This record gives sequence, C-alpha cells and structure tokens, in this order.
Amino acid sequence: MATTLSKQEATPDLVREIIHRRWDIENTLFHELKGNWNMEHCYIHQEIAFQVILWIMFLAVNLLWLFLHRNRRKDSGFSAREIAEKMRSALEYIRDRSLARYLFDTS
Repeated sequence: MATTLSKQEATPDLVREIIHRRWDIENTLFHELKGNWNMEHCYIHQEIAFQVILWIMFLAVNLLWLFLHRNRRKDSGFSAREIAEKMRSALEYIRDRSLARYLFDTS
C-alpha cells in the first residue's frame, strides 16, 4: 500500500483500518453496479469501449452518491434506489420532449 504517512503515523492498526475501508468502498461500488446499474452483462466487446463505459458508470454512481449524501434528508422517506428511479424517469421525460429528442438521437 502506498501512503504519505510517516513510519510513526502508519501503525499496523491504522494501515489495517485504511485497507478495510478501501475494501468496503470497492465492494459497495461493485455491488451497486451489479445490483442496480445492470453491469452483469455488457453488450460491448471492444476493450477500450468497455473501459470507457465502465468509467462512465463509476462516475455516474459516484455523482449519484454525492448527490444523495448532500441532499437527502433522513426523514424524506425515499430510499437511494427510489431517488435514482425518480431521476431516471425525469431523464426519460426530458428525452421524450420535442427538442430533447434531437439532442439524444444516436441513430
């Protein structure tokens, strides 16, 4: 593990804690991508394209988490999944509007 901590600061307990927190982040991210972002099957077969899609998905998930943590109130009654679904519905609504259909047309 690379770190900027000095030998005195990098106690074995602290290093173990840092590693476990990193594992938690990685496991949570991949669980989120597989469970809620349909990452189990990829329709792209070129390596570079796959990497680009993967990075876009990572960015989208992190932006969603940032939005949720900064804006969600504990008493709102909405789960993260429900908020993501509302955002997806809003994007579909925008896409279906007359001018927006030309912006999102990929044909």
